[in-house]
Amino acid sequence: DVTSLGGASAVTVSDGTTTFAGVSTGIQTFGPYPSGTTVAFTVTSDDDGTYTSGESVTFTCPPANDDCSGATPLTIGVTPADNPVDGTVAGANADAVPNGCGSNGPGVWYSILVPSDGIVNIEIGPDAATGDTGFDSVIEAFSGDCTTGLTSIDCDDDSATGSFSALDLTGLTPGETIYVRVWEYGGGQYEPFSIAAYNPAAADTSDLALVGFNYYPNPVTNELTMTANETINSVSIFNMLGQEVRNSTPSSLETKIDMTNLANGTYFVKAQVGSSVGTFKVIKK
Repeated sequence: DVTSLGGASAVTVSDGTTTFAGVSTGIQTFGPYPSGTTVAFTVTSDDDGTYTSGESVTFTCPPANDDCSGATPLTIGVTPADNPVDGTVAGANADAVPNGCGSNGPGVWYSILVPSDGIVNIEIGPDAATGDTGFDSVIEAFSGDCTTGLTSIDCDDDSATGSFSALDLTGLTPGETIYVRVWEYGGGQYEPFSIAAYNPAAADTSDLALVGFNYYPNPVTNELTMTANETINSVSIFNMLGQEVRNSTPSSLETKIDMTNLANGTYFVKAQVGSSVGTFKVIKK
């Protein structure tokens, strides 16, 4: 916006690619530019030489799920590693919905279809592309409708690893769609993240039951023992972030997994016995 030419009779404005000469007062329009492009403008005057803008201008287009109405659907898995979705709040606009915890910032939206048992766990973690852990997330879950109004179910700041957030929701209405808003604490950071919805209660051990699979103890302190009527081909243990922390290929009817050095908490065990595969939850204490 050129508000005055001062003593100049000729002014030129350039973004390095497009140049407007003979500019008078008023707004000059440049672009469009790809989202996230940084542009510096140079103004040249025949009165006192060249003035280069002291700062560059950057504009990032809002993400597709900037509003509740454009919420990205999440598919519920058994563990956070099953169906994570990468996201970002870069370019997001402020939301009219007030925050129920943490310090507010522009957020993005996700939707989840509640399963038959009314249990949904939601967790923020590093994005798959970079593994970045710098996003200080806050998440809040809502029931209701994006148009007619939302009601907060629960909100969390730092319940997951580091500065990541997590919600364990129970007693939800089966078949209902809930909405989740994710933002950065205070709204000043834009590192990428991932979000996952999961339900440990949905762990499928029915196939393993057919081959006489058994595991004990649970909770476990040191060793987790597994037995079956058919060969246990492989065992993988995942933490709540979906990271594999133990794996084994015993090729036997019995195996023991040492969990002594694992941190206390909840883990998911995936076992392949013969041609059957199942997942179950264990508590390390």
